[in-house]
Amino acid sequence: MGAPAIMTKASVQNVLLIVADQWRGDCLGAMDHPSVQTPHLDALAEDGVLFRRHYSQASPCGPARASLLTGLYQHNHRQILNETPLADDLPNLARLVRQSGRAPALFGYTDTPNDPRMTASAAPWVCPGFDVIAGFFYHDLFRGWRNWMAAHGHTMTGPQDPAAIYLPVGGYDAAQPAAPTGYPAHLTDTAYLFGAALDHIADQGDTPWFVHLNCLKPHPPMVAPEPYNRLYEPGRLDVPDRLPDADAATGHHPYLAALAASQNLKEYFRRHRGLTEIDPADDQAMRAAYFGNISEVDTQVGKVFDGLKAMGRYDDTLIIFTSDHGEQLGDNWLYGRRGPFDGHFQVPLIIRGPASARGSAVEAFTEAVDILPTIAEALGLTAGAVDGRPLGGLLTGGRPDNWRSSAYWEQDFRDLLDNPRAATHLALDPADCCFAAVTSDAYLYVHFPSLPPLLYDRVADPGCHHNIAGQAAHWQMEKDALQAVLARRLSHQSPGLTGFRQAYGTTGQAERH
Repeated sequence: MGAPAIMTKASVQNVLLIVADQWRGDCLGAMDHPSVQTPHLDALAEDGVLFRRHYSQASPCGPARASLLTGLYQHNHRQILNETPLADDLPNLARLVRQSGRAPALFGYTDTPNDPRMTASAAPWVCPGFDVIAGFFYHDLFRGWRNWMAAHGHTMTGPQDPAAIYLPVGGYDAAQPAAPTGYPAHLTDTAYLFGAALDHIADQGDTPWFVHLNCLKPHPPMVAPEPYNRLYEPGRLDVPDRLPDADAATGHHPYLAALAASQNLKEYFRRHRGLTEIDPADDQAMRAAYFGNISEVDTQVGKVFDGLKAMGRYDDTLIIFTSDHGEQLGDNWLYGRRGPFDGHFQVPLIIRGPASARGSAVEAFTEAVDILPTIAEALGLTAGAVDGRPLGGLLTGGRPDNWRSSAYWEQDFRDLLDNPRAATHLALDPADCCFAAVTSDAYLYVHFPSLPPLLYDRVADPGCHHNIAGQAAHWQMEKDALQAVLARRLSHQSPGLTGFRQAYGTTGQAERH
């Protein structure tokens, strides 16, 4: 069957795109997580569509958000690191939305440095086209949030640098495992941004609007505000899924060894600085803080949904909740957003629209690049030459023809060469510090330009603990996986002007074909 439109332009008046930061895909009650409490997002899933196998296309934050905001894979948008500018001539969601007559309002950040070839922007580090209503930026020390806290009678003390604002009470060196942030839950950065978004929506009256609402949490450091710092009892939480020996898990491959050596574990464990110092209780305390931040975000999400309902804007709004990339949480002895595994790239996706299904779950592979064409379809716009596909058919209970049977992601890790501990494992040219990966029902395959590949049997080894690349018994699987990576890469080359032709012997404007 074909892909029906998810809803007509007339039925979708508004769009609310909520993007969290470093939210692991399985960390939702709706995803059957045994511990995480997310009642408001679970309710959204019951009232909309839950995508159970949704993946980011890149990591860390900037490249991941660039894929979401352009609908392009990393090899096409070429923002390879947080500090790499996003080319101004690429299509993006903000400019697309303007074609509908809506002003795309930004709350938070996009982590997309401006193109240096263009005139300096009044909103640095923001994807071109957005109106910044409430910004959240490292470069100005989170000025908007700090001023808002001060207006509510709370002034942050201590070092004036962006990282210090998240230190636990007493600082890292004095902190107990559950020590909270130095600000209360009603004054978090999430509360600031979500409240500002609600105020903006209320000001729009009956005018259709588009809001891109972002929050930094549950991004490390693993410190939660009161009372969320004690919401979870650490001893009841799971421990990471990994082999008993860290060297056995990471030492067999140069890339994994470099990642393990370069991890900033102080963000996770406050006092710990090496993998050998971590015990199960440490991991459980860390997860309690991570889950606490997730629950705090869920509370603020619930306030936004309640506000929309009170304003009568819930039923005519396309609501999308997702994250830029995931978090490994110690699985495979890796912490954070860097690495090749599902924890790094699988992210939540819940969509609720006026004509979407209610309480359904989608098992098909979906990708962050699908968000832009989905919004374009809902607003009656043309997405253009992007790598994603609209999710309309999946949202209405169907399955479009020739839907993908795998998910694809990429990562550039040349910045590891600047870390002496990592660089000892990577005698590589910077251009070779990257990988492309495909995951399917059968395998996870990771291809490097000049390093050996990684291959994991999804059926026999769902936690991806045993690399079987190069083994004769699995040559057919490796061949199929390599073919899948090459096919995805080659079939999604940047189209440039390939849609235009100008015949020999003619003069004038080329025509689209």
